[in-house]
Amino acid sequence: MNFEKIPPVENNKQLIDIAFRRAREHLAQKKLSGDQLTKIKTLETSKIDVIKDVLCSRLTKVSLTFPYIDNLNIFYQKLFAVTIDIPAFKKSVASLTWATTKIKQFQKIYNSKINRASQAQLIRQYSAECYGRISSILKQINPQLLYLEECRRIMRTYPDIKEMYTASPTLAKAPS
Repeated sequence: MNFEKIPPVENNKQLIDIAFRRAREHLAQKKLSGDQLTKIKTLETSKIDVIKDVLCSRLTKVSLTFPYIDNLNIFYQKLFAVTIDIPAFKKSVASLTWATTKIKQFQKIYNSKINRASQAQLIRQYSAECYGRISSILKQINPQLLYLEECRRIMRTYPDIKEMYTASPTLAKAPS
């Protein structure tokens, strides 16, 4: 297994910056029609959708790039046990799945609230609440993100062992 290919893990601030930048870029390309309230609703729900898509895809990608320890060969399992706190590692990877689920839930809840809102001020308030809650989730999992980055650095030092089949010598009986 080659652990060199595991990409760096971004921290919460980097993830937020990337998500909001992509949302701004997406909205700059969007052309809207309709009355002012409809435009605001469309803009805010689109922004929340893009933020959710970017964050969920990045978090999922990080969790999938790390190996599942139980599927590794015995050499790497022992190496993991010596160099990395396995329960903390598993908890960190699981926290990414939890965060992805929560972000998706908030996206649905707040898009629904925005679509039902009848005032621009209320729409902006719901958007700000959504951004705050998503940021709070990322802040909450930041220690796990940092730990996964530390694990990645440790795993990059692991040797690349190729599994090859070997032939074991057997004693052949000479014909009598």
